[in-house]
Amino acid sequence: MAETSGDVVMVSTPIGGIEARRMGRAEAGPSRWQVAYPWGVETVFGTSADMASHVQRRSTQAEGKVSAEARQVPRGMARPRDS
Repeated sequence: MAETSGDVVMVSTPIGGIEARRMGRAEAGPSRWQVAYPWGVETVFGTSADMASHVQRRSTQAEGKVSAEARQVPRGMARPRDS
């Protein structure tokens, strides 16, 4: 894949789509990617394939924690607001 600054790549993961944006090249030569996870933002260096495998690995590690938190009813509420 030809990579240019500003490229946006959606990586399909077990916790949903994760967006990564190419921010340019580092001094050493690899591309720099800003990855927006549900829990925060991370910078990853490498090719788009390197970035995609890193995102897959990180989201798989966090899958149980993120999906369990998403299903919980907020404290102090008897039922979800949309019910």
